[in-house]
Amino acid sequence: MRKNIISLVSLRRLFWLLLPLCGLCFACSDMNELGNRFLDREEILYAEKADSAAANAGFKRIEIQVHIKSQRVDFVRVHFTRNARADSVDIQVGSRSGTFSRIIEDMPASEYLFQLVSFDKYGNRSLPYEVSGKAVGDNFLNMLVNRSLSSVDISGTHMTIGWGGAPSYALWSEVIYTNTSGQTVTVIVPADETGTEITDFGGGLPEYTTLFLPDENSIDTLRVDASNLIIFREQGILAANGIVSPADALDNVRKLVYPLHTPSFMDLYYFPNLDSLDLTGYGLKNVMPSLLYNRNSVQTMCGGGSWQPFMRRVEKPADMRIANLDILQNLLESGQLKWLRYIPGTMELDQLLEPYVASGTVKLVQDDDPVFFPNEVYIEPQFFVKGQVVDNNWEMENYYSGDYLPRPGYSDIGKFNPGSETVNGDPVNLHLEQLIQSDGKNIYKCIIRKQSASFAMNLPKEYMYDSQRYGYLKFKMFCGSSAETMSASNYGEFLQPWIRPMNYMWNFGGNSAYGQQNWDVSFSSDRINAAQIRTEWKEYTVDMSPNNWWANDNTSNRRNRCIVFNIGHEASSFAYDGNNQVILYIADIRLSKTP
Repeated sequence: MRKNIISLVSLRRLFWLLLPLCGLCFACSDMNELGNRFLDREEILYAEKADSAAANAGFKRIEIQVHIKSQRVDFVRVHFTRNARADSVDIQVGSRSGTFSRIIEDMPASEYLFQLVSFDKYGNRSLPYEVSGKAVGDNFLNMLVNRSLSSVDISGTHMTIGWGGAPSYALWSEVIYTNTSGQTVTVIVPADETGTEITDFGGGLPEYTTLFLPDENSIDTLRVDASNLIIFREQGILAANGIVSPADALDNVRKLVYPLHTPSFMDLYYFPNLDSLDLTGYGLKNVMPSLLYNRNSVQTMCGGGSWQPFMRRVEKPADMRIANLDILQNLLESGQLKWLRYIPGTMELDQLLEPYVASGTVKLVQDDDPVFFPNEVYIEPQFFVKGQVVDNNWEMENYYSGDYLPRPGYSDIGKFNPGSETVNGDPVNLHLEQLIQSDGKNIYKCIIRKQSASFAMNLPKEYMYDSQRYGYLKFKMFCGSSAETMSASNYGEFLQPWIRPMNYMWNFGGNSAYGQQNWDVSFSSDRINAAQIRTEWKEYTVDMSPNNWWANDNTSNRRNRCIVFNIGHEASSFAYDGNNQVILYIADIRLSKTP
């Protein structure tokens, strides 16, 4: 009996010892089965879904708009239910980014829910994106019939037609009009609380405009004066291209040149046959902005004239804004533009234009292009500014030998003949043969009136000096006063020019968005000596590299657009003597790539 009891206990212990092993075996079997089932499943790759979407209401129709950032979406399939039946339409994207749309017709008046699923070219689908929208019907139509158009507003490329009792939500309708060529044009346009805004005139200017709804019940007919329809946004730029009014046969314009300071591409919309666009400003006359200085009873200005190769837009890349880039992009994407010329890094369009460089549509101007960027470029007289506007101690009496100055209506500078100069009663030979511009047509005569006598070569506030490409300022100076005159106390300071580059001249802080960034260049030992007086033009070279606007990825505030020629070097004292004048001449002012 005792032995039997022990045997039962032993069997019970053995059972509990073997039980975990059995469970482990069963668990392993389950894990293997789960693993095999996991390995049998295919990996799911999802395409990128829409970034945003909208469903715009219309009369028995709805427009679906979808915005795609990715360039890996081939098309978007729109699923919805119509008349209790599932339906779908496709919006073709074609591996492009942008906003795409499709109008779905035959939609009974109702509220709809749309599910948008993106597909890439490999057939992978995205997670769904849902958007709701409404189609309106006869009740809405009856509300509008027989209501007269109440207003028309024409501005730029937009014409807004309004009527009383406008709906409280957006409506898509049609505008049918006859253009100036006698063609009937239909444009699908949205109407909101303010009316119907037409942004596409179908290749012609409307003379008569009639608003229709799809069942052809006319709301009203409105006569539009086509001559008032076009308002050029950049009239100065188009005038420089020879286009001053809509009567200038816009259909015949094939090429336009835009300057670097272009604020908007809106006007490109008006030229249906434009196929060439030059964004360098090359060859345009009288297109540069101007800047007026008016202070200390002196009026002077800079700017106007033509673009120069040393001029660069003053904005930092992060601050550069050109409106209506979508119009330029559409012209490129549609293939209308066959040729576009661009200077890299000048208008912050590099990324937009990059896809069209390989195809040859976009031509990039290279740094070593001898036409655009010669080794040396003269600073033309359009940039002269009288220094006295800064301070009366900067007073200098100036004269110019060429034709550009003085500007009409300004008395900040006079004229002189370098071939017959007399200084303090003595004829002076200016030795024009020593100048690069030996015709003597670009010389500034400087009569010192105060101890800080100065003039400046300033750019309009839209531009700065491109000291990365043109790193050296060069000029020549000649002393017309006798050595005896210049030996007087303090007069020697005027034989030593002081160049002062800066973002803006003092007291004119509004001319720069980046504060005052100035630096001084002194010529402590480089003076015109006694033997050179009245016999030799002395050459000066100034290293402009401290104007390093490109530092730290173009974020530096040192965007110098002013160069002050401070001839007096702020001498401690100076008394002007009309019979014993201190007169100097400056010529061959230029910027150079090499020292």
